[in-house]
Amino acid sequence: MLQQASPNAISDRLKRALAQNELPIEAQKRGYRLLNRLNSPVRVGLFSLAYQRSFALANALLGQQALLCDVQLPSLEFCYGSREKTTLVATENVISTLDGIQFPSAMPSEVNLIRIHLPCEILETMDLFVVSIDGSESDRHQVVKWAENRTDVALWCTEKFDSLEEHLWAQVGERLKNNSYLTIIDADDLFVSRQLDQRISILSRFVGAEFHGFFATAVKTALKSISEQGKVSDHIWQQTGLNSLSATLLKRIQSGKVADMDNTVMFLSGHGLSISSDINECVVPKPSDVQPIPVSQKEMLAKALAILQSGGADLQATLSFVGARASSEILEHCIALCDQLNELFLDVSAPNQAEIEFGELLWEASDMLTLMQLEGNGAAAADAVSMLLQLRRDIERKVSEKLNILVKMRA
Repeated sequence: MLQQASPNAISDRLKRALAQNELPIEAQKRGYRLLNRLNSPVRVGLFSLAYQRSFALANALLGQQALLCDVQLPSLEFCYGSREKTTLVATENVISTLDGIQFPSAMPSEVNLIRIHLPCEILETMDLFVVSIDGSESDRHQVVKWAENRTDVALWCTEKFDSLEEHLWAQVGERLKNNSYLTIIDADDLFVSRQLDQRISILSRFVGAEFHGFFATAVKTALKSISEQGKVSDHIWQQTGLNSLSATLLKRIQSGKVADMDNTVMFLSGHGLSISSDINECVVPKPSDVQPIPVSQKEMLAKALAILQSGGADLQATLSFVGARASSEILEHCIALCDQLNELFLDVSAPNQAEIEFGELLWEASDMLTLMQLEGNGAAAADAVSMLLQLRRDIERKVSEKLNILVKMRA
């Protein structure tokens, strides 16, 4: 496997490179952007024209009634803190900090963001950003655009996703659309009224073109559990769809963080800077934790690893050449490796569900690599290498979990 330094080691090395002027002036701006991404929590934005809808989902994801509110407030950001604290922000400037969760009787008109710090487990992984979309049509467009630049993953909370919502969402760029989920929060009510299946069918057509995915959640049921028991039970967490939603968010966040680390390593390597740190190796699971898998899947994974191992030296070397080596050569190498993996999948007879999912993953990677080749620039080449490194890591983890072997892909 590609030896990956710890997140702290990567961040510290980039910080040192910037502080000691080890990077050329033209690269420093990107270096600071990468450093900011590494050190900033992932911000999950909750958008809705009905403020209470996204507010309710935030409380459900937090697993507590963090804040009861029946009036329109400025946008709210829930973030981790060792104690409860409220900060009022006006155009990125803190104007007031209050102990606990409280607001002034008269909210200053210039406040456009309220930041609430909570000792809540989910906030150790992400910030929840409840966007207040209010006012005239022009005001709403401005708010959505402002919030887009502050959001890494978006949840658009809706009832019907009508033409007004479509119009507002249309201005959002592809970066956020590719990391967004259309979400209904009243699945329990829709189920009782026998409208749930029809509503899911209608809203699902927006997935692909406008959103990466879709979720139906029963927030009212979850909040009722919180008010009666003080928490959401595991059974309710599963039953209301919140478990599936939160698991997807966490997976998306982890994938993004790994990609940020890979991009930073490539950036540093492209400028001749290495990272010396403790290396994270895969932990071999205990034999009792390993479940047997079909021989055909074992063979496929083993051959896939062999292909990626054989290309490992070139992939590792590529990290040092992204800035100097021809982008087309790098992209051709990545595409050739992916083509070999696709040919491997085609040789599998009667594939099981896991193998089908693996094949779909490869086809998706091939399509993205083809688009990157059409772009034909250095950024596309770096993205292609990052994609294969992630694929390599995913396969290596699967083998470690299922075959009880420690795989070391040496470059």
